[in-house]
Amino acid sequence: MDAIYQLGIRFIQALQTFSPALDDLMNGFTFLGRIEFYLVLIPFIYWAVDRRIGVRALLILIYTDFIASSFKLLFHEPRPY
Repeated sequence: MDAIYQLGIRFIQALQTFSPALDDLMNGFTFLGRIEFYLVLIPFIYWAVDRRIGVRALLILIYTDFIASSFKLLFHEPRPY
């Protein structure tokens, strides 16, 4: 199992040194998964697009967060580093 983690670490290090120009793009993708993004997006959808779609998006967000948290608790796998 340790060999798999070491391989994962080497892969991540290779990705991080591959192209520093992609750092801003990847930070943008990371922001799409942060709560601050959804604190702006969900109310915008609710008020500016459609109330039903906004409520549905909020329920989907809550449901997927519950599922992701459940899997994290179930597997207890540490990050490579």
